[in-house]
Amino acid sequence: MDKRFRSAYFLFSDFCRYQAIREKANGKACLIEEGFLQKSFLISSDEQAESPFIEKYLSLVPLPHAVFHINVSDNAVITNRLENRSKVIASHLGKDTEGLLEETEKWQRTQHLILQKLKEKNLRIFEINGEIAISENVHYMKNLLEEI
Repeated sequence: MDKRFRSAYFLFSDFCRYQAIREKANGKACLIEEGFLQKSFLISSDEQAESPFIEKYLSLVPLPHAVFHINVSDNAVITNRLENRSKVIASHLGKDTEGLLEETEKWQRTQHLILQKLKEKNLRIFEINGEIAISENVHYMKNLLEEI
């Protein structure tokens, strides 16, 4: 909550993107890369405030028909990947392995909460195993997309 302006800006840019999709792709299948679940402004240190905030967010955005959730159960795998990739995320700067692990746990808690709320709204959630080979997941996802 101490970054309200930043959060408001990201909410505004999200709603503009969703509006553009609605206007241009109305009635057409559309994939939104990461956008729906990867919102840092949804993460809160106050877990009790997080749930109603997410509920409000979900009531304002156009909900997708389905969500592909890439899940990795072992947090060490995620932390290792974060430490060894070239892409830098601002919130990860200067964090050691323990800090990255803590950040990962926050993200997973928030994503679990979002997915739980989406399931309550009868959205289809496709769990993708992030620990298996990418080629296997691509094949699996292609079949799912044909099914949708």
